[in-house]
Amino acid sequence: MELKQIEIRAISRAAGDRRQLDPTDAAAQQLFEAVSGSFGRRSALTHGAFSEDTLQEHPFAGALLALTGDIDNADLTGLADAALASLLNAAEPEQPADEHDSQLVCLLYQSDRYHYLLLALLEHEPRLALDESLQPVETRVLAAERLVQALRVNLTRLERGQDSYLSFVPGKRGGSPGQDFPGAFGCSEAVPASHCTRELIRATRDFCNQHAIQERKDEVVEDVVSYLERKREDKQHASLNEIERLFDAYIPPPQAETEGATFGQFANTEPYQVTQEFQPHSGTLRALAKVKTKSDNWQLDFARRSLGTKDSDRDILFDEDGQTLTLRRLPTRVIQTIRDALEQD
Repeated sequence: MELKQIEIRAISRAAGDRRQLDPTDAAAQQLFEAVSGSFGRRSALTHGAFSEDTLQEHPFAGALLALTGDIDNADLTGLADAALASLLNAAEPEQPADEHDSQLVCLLYQSDRYHYLLLALLEHEPRLALDESLQPVETRVLAAERLVQALRVNLTRLERGQDSYLSFVPGKRGGSPGQDFPGAFGCSEAVPASHCTRELIRATRDFCNQHAIQERKDEVVEDVVSYLERKREDKQHASLNEIERLFDAYIPPPQAETEGATFGQFANTEPYQVTQEFQPHSGTLRALAKVKTKSDNWQLDFARRSLGTKDSDRDILFDEDGQTLTLRRLPTRVIQTIRDALEQD
């Protein structure tokens, strides 16, 4: 990644609390790496886009559009000022703007073939240090790796008119400046990553049912979940275009288009509303891939694909009427473990 420009604004209504840093400075580089690295490690990002009205009317969106094009000569100073004004305007009037000692860090950088703008709200935190006489003293440092809120804009995707160019780190500070990045910056179409992950699997099952491949539905779902897990491990975004190609092994594209929408179109619209690109949500994936439950005397932990009804060919069969669970095709080591346990009685 290459840092192009960096600006800092204090979350305060006082004038002059602004700073432009040299992007080649070592400390600026360290701040950039800490903030961008923290954003990249988040697993619960929210994705979305500006509405058409917002792009035309919101001051921040207008300044943002001016960034696209010649990134090297972009006016990040003007956009940082517009971002600060948007955050202060969105705060509750009685809320002191500088109560939380917050800083807005604005980063303009390039990664691979994409240009990004990353806005991060940071706070200071107390730390212990030693003075010249080796006495412990409390100092305050910028918590660069702990994002209060953050917004990243894929400027390249925005310029091309593509979907899902906004990503958020959601915050929880009610009433204070920065409490709601999507609202402050005019994003009205934010979709949580957990929603996209969960609804993608639901759309996969429904799509299989509508295209007469119910008997292979579990295979398709397993392929999609495996794809999402790979993307999550590689810290990459999942793409509906890539997922759509997984269906080619089950439904040839011409047949899918003849019978209705392609899977990408199907999942992107109501009722699923899966964004074109999103970061798979790890907690949702675990819940989709595994069944975990327990009672007072036992606990279960198995892959969801192993579970079926009593008439299926799965390894674990559930009988709704008898309220029983049957384990089939037990490995030799499991059988031996059970025998050993019984012999100890």
